[in-house]
Amino acid sequence: MLLLFKEKRRGGRKCRYQDLMSKKSQKIKQYGHPRNVCLILFSRQRQKCYYCKINLVGEAKAGRVPHIDHKVPKSLGGQRSEGWTNLTNLCLTCEWCDSIKNNLDDKDFAKFMEPHTKGKIAKEDLTEYWLYKKLENKFRDA
Repeated sequence: MLLLFKEKRRGGRKCRYQDLMSKKSQKIKQYGHPRNVCLILFSRQRQKCYYCKINLVGEAKAGRVPHIDHKVPKSLGGQRSEGWTNLTNLCLTCEWCDSIKNNLDDKDFAKFMEPHTKGKIAKEDLTEYWLYKKLENKFRDA
């Protein structure tokens, strides 16, 4: 499990999350989410990405580290996870889903992922799929 989450560098030496946990709570925010929150989310989601359901263990073995994401972004009024006691707005995602989701909430992103979850196309082709749909509708209306 230790290999699933990134190691941070501090002062030229590697620091694991358990080293960072020994710091005061105000220092934790500087380094990101505590390791135990990652493990709670990991077990709650049964080791799968919240959006595309890919196995996160396989992704980690391939060198792609899971990301913690806000289901509803803070910029759209999502709850903050102050003190790491409120985990309702947090989820673990694969690297691809986190980078593509950007500022969408989880319901909008689920609509974006729908062709992939129904097995129509690969998730890597989703952006091209929606661009094609948008252009198709534009020319149909013209």
